[in-house]
Amino acid sequence: MRFTGSDGDLLTVKDVDRDRIRLLARREVVAVLRRDRRTWVHTVREEFATYYPLAVLMRWLGGDPFVQIGRHAVVNLQAIEHVTHYGDRLYRARLRDRIGTEITASRTGAARLAAVLRTQR
Repeated sequence: MRFTGSDGDLLTVKDVDRDRIRLLARREVVAVLRRDRRTWVHTVREEFATYYPLAVLMRWLGGDPFVQIGRHAVVNLQAIEHVTHYGDRLYRARLRDRIGTEITASRTGAARLAAVLRTQR
């Protein structure tokens, strides 16, 4: 099965520990983070290391409720446990995943996050 990044696609990821392939739907994704030359797809229970380009995954996620809060971070707004504001345009988002991932928003990402939070009040 080949992932093309279109709306109906399921994302194919490999669970290395159990040597099996998982198919993820958009609604399962909590965050997509780029680090150490890999793209990590976080769900509530697991994290999967992939080689998909972040741009392809962003296109597949398709916007709302996903927002890019950093150059290397896209989060599902519905999966944010809380946001800490600790200065001028400085935000840290804590996710509802197994390990409580915390992501610091970039300046541009903080502006996006603040705009979304203002509209949801």
